[in-house]
Amino acid sequence: ADASPVTLTNYSPAGGVWSGSNGINGNIFNPSVAGVGNHVLTYSYGTGNCLSSDTIKVTVNPLPNVTVNSQTICSGQSATLTANGASSYLWSNGSTTNAITVSPLSTSSYTVTGTDINTGCSKTAIATVTVNPLPIVNAGPSITACNQPISITLTGYSPAGGTWSGTGVTSSGEFTPSSIGDFILTYSFTELATGCSNQDTMIVKVIEPQTVNAGNDFSICLDAQPVTLNNY
Repeated sequence: ADASPVTLTNYSPAGGVWSGSNGINGNIFNPSVAGVGNHVLTYSYGTGNCLSSDTIKVTVNPLPNVTVNSQTICSGQSATLTANGASSYLWSNGSTTNAITVSPLSTSSYTVTGTDINTGCSKTAIATVTVNPLPIVNAGPSITACNQPISITLTGYSPAGGTWSGTGVTSSGEFTPSSIGDFILTYSFTELATGCSNQDTMIVKVIEPQTVNAGNDFSICLDAQPVTLNNY
């Protein structure tokens, strides 16, 4: 149905007239004007009782109804594109299956050409894979804390609204030391508008608190010289 106009040849004698379809103009048959279906074209020559004619049939085949889905993904993800409506397929990336899996780095378009094996007619369709960027997530600087059961509120992370995970930390970011060592804490954030997620980590280094000794008790007279404290 979308073929270029066809010049009719091999008729004789020259000088006759073609008729029988809106798609015929002189000896040019235009399938897009004629439309889908069987068209009987008549070639007439002569006039009066010397008029004679012959016919041919031109079948205009419909194009396959090729469809393909588009998808929206987050950066780093894959999308499966599936074409339907034809017997065979050829994608712009060279694949010949009806479904392909792609992992574009940015928003990209993919063209698929579907062909009807019975008629040889083809049609193309375009799929678009929209790639949304991941949010920029910062868990903040690593910190050092003493091994005491005192809650520490984590700060310096962005953007707000994410959740914390890891040993000793609540989802809202309250860390309570329970032993010495390095604790890797993860801050995760999901962008509501796109559904894309990202995460970052920071380290809490938990150390034993320093042992403090103030020295020995002593007595002193009211009028004594100032005493330098030592042995602490």
